[in-house]
Amino acid sequence: SVQILDLSDPAKPKRSASITPGMLDRDGRAFGDIYSPGQVQTFSLGGVPHAAIVASEDFGEYSGEFIQIVNLSDPSAPRSAGVIGPYLDGHPLAGLDSIKRIDIAEAGGRTVLAATIEAPDGLFLIDISNPASPQRLAFALDGHNDPAGVRVSLDSPLGVSLRSIDGRLYAAVAASDAAVTGPANTRGGLTVLDLTETAGLGDLHTVTVGALVPLTGSVASLGEHWEAAMQVGVKDLNERLEQTDADWRVRLDVRDSRAEPDTALARLTDLNSAGIKAVIGPATSGGVARVQDYAAANGMTILSYGSTAASLAQQDGIFRLIPPDTLMGPFIAEQLLNAGIKHATIAYRDDAWGRGLAESVRDGFRIGSGYTTALVPFNPSTDEVPLDSAALVSQMSATHVASDSAVLLFDFSTDTVDIMAAADAASSAPGASPGAAALGTSQWFGTSVLDTILSHTDQVRDFASQVRYTSVDAVFDRSHPQFERVTRDISARLPDGHSDFGIYAYAAYDSVHLMGRAVMLGDSAAAAALLENIPAAARGHAGLIGDTTLDINGDLAGTEFQLLQVRGGQAVPIPKYEVPLTVAEFTVTSRHASGMATGGQSYEPTGTLVLQDGQRVLTSGAGTCLGDAGGRTVVDISFRAEETFTMGEFDILINGRSAALQPPLPNADNSVEEITAPAKQFEAEWAACGTDADGPLDINIEVMIDGVPVSFGEEKLT
Repeated sequence: SVQILDLSDPAKPKRSASITPGMLDRDGRAFGDIYSPGQVQTFSLGGVPHAAIVASEDFGEYSGEFIQIVNLSDPSAPRSAGVIGPYLDGHPLAGLDSIKRIDIAEAGGRTVLAATIEAPDGLFLIDISNPASPQRLAFALDGHNDPAGVRVSLDSPLGVSLRSIDGRLYAAVAASDAAVTGPANTRGGLTVLDLTETAGLGDLHTVTVGALVPLTGSVASLGEHWEAAMQVGVKDLNERLEQTDADWRVRLDVRDSRAEPDTALARLTDLNSAGIKAVIGPATSGGVARVQDYAAANGMTILSYGSTAASLAQQDGIFRLIPPDTLMGPFIAEQLLNAGIKHATIAYRDDAWGRGLAESVRDGFRIGSGYTTALVPFNPSTDEVPLDSAALVSQMSATHVASDSAVLLFDFSTDTVDIMAAADAASSAPGASPGAAALGTSQWFGTSVLDTILSHTDQVRDFASQVRYTSVDAVFDRSHPQFERVTRDISARLPDGHSDFGIYAYAAYDSVHLMGRAVMLGDSAAAAALLENIPAAARGHAGLIGDTTLDINGDLAGTEFQLLQVRGGQAVPIPKYEVPLTVAEFTVTSRHASGMATGGQSYEPTGTLVLQDGQRVLTSGAGTCLGDAGGRTVVDISFRAEETFTMGEFDILINGRSAALQPPLPNADNSVEEITAPAKQFEAEWAACGTDADGPLDINIEVMIDGVPVSFGEEKLT
């Protein structure tokens, strides 16, 4: 086995964990059969501690050495990050056998592993930037000539040391026969190889970009997606740089923020100490709020792929590639009103994001006149203090009401599923209070956590379906020509093959490209140049999330939102909620200006509005004008609504001509009138009989209610 020791006190080492042959890690991934483990090499991969273990494995008819890569972000729970060995059919490392020693170095924006081998004797160079998909960069075999024609002797190679020096990659190899020139009987020695061109690294310099990602903690599963997306972004950007013969490459230094503000600041301080001034992240608004003063004071550039808090929408040198809550909050409030909700219980994580979004929704929701909100903040779980979900649900129950109500839960961590499970239990318990019972019948809304809900237990998925859980999320452009390919590449880096990602993963990918574009524009990775060039790099850029143009505050300029509702354990797109307005009556009457048809005839058919050939027409009861040219066709319309609303830009066109409204609206342009529930009636007089008298009347109603187009049922008014 391999033992992991805590040496905080070297005099009293403590065992943190063991890795034994074939054991499963916490994600269900199997370690290799590490019989007879030999060398262990620790290294940092994107700021996360890792270890490479050289071990033997018995494959039945075949046995040999392999390299097990271990993620040590949590030393008490090591995770299998990948296996490098020669026994995989079609593997790019086929031929890697009898591994003796290894060493690891950073070069050209890549994490490179060098391994000395026997049978055949030589040196393998492997890119392990993504341990789950190692790539062979180069190899040097005993007896081969180097590019200059010099014979390289690596007979029975032993130790190896790999170093990047002034942009070039060197390997020093100790071998039994290391004579490059000289008498044939020269035995033993050290060969130093320049592998820069052989490994495809060239005369390059590296631009290191920091990244703050929650790799552990309550959102670790999402953090894993975001890191994978960034690494794919680095790969794609470096390939583009190679194609354009650029003399630099990007390297990502990833640090674990744990989605904790104080940890984010500590890791940002570490990046600054390492001389890294350009940073992607933190993901959370709490983290951004915590680091913004330090970043400004130390000349660091921050580009967040997840922060949305309205309080951070300011000209502060912080860039955010996600729509701010100054847009989402009012949209959610509008959806609640349009859905007929009169009471909203808003439970939210008490940080910059949750607090800001809850207050934005509250401010957009109608206060008074029967509309109420109850704000219920909570402290999100930490390793030391988990959330008491039952106690929180009890607080929610105390203020929740049974009718015309909704529950809003603003959280992006696994706390969400714990809260929903507790609400399910409380609402179905014998003798549940009215407020608790209503938690199981009211509609729930949230954002940014749908994937966590759908990947959890049947109980949580069933409860989400029961309460019609509706996620409000930003719409992004899935039609981008690289969207499917990038999605596959991200999925390939994840042990579970997950392939359904929200906007944050693609924003993380785009963030890498914006950093790269900013460096290109200014020909510099200096913080001052990035601050100046990131807005220009983002302007009009077609990213995977769509147009990445930033507003004056450095936030994504604008977006559309969509509603996804859980039905039968699946996420189903649903239409946006419109103003609860219906046409209760629609009648057409033909009469003379005097109100009586010639000869005492009158005609008062009733028609219904339907959609026909793209227009709303009267499909029954449409008559012809009677009498002389002074006749009038009168359209009586009665609106019925459950609330007082503002009508603006109201107009009725009959056969393409505007009709006069009776009574007229207060303003000459028919712009605004308060309509008081439950009903309001208008008459629209149409004075153009004669040539248009025959056939159906084409009715086109143009109306804006509270500033938005309204619906007849599920159909849009034009």
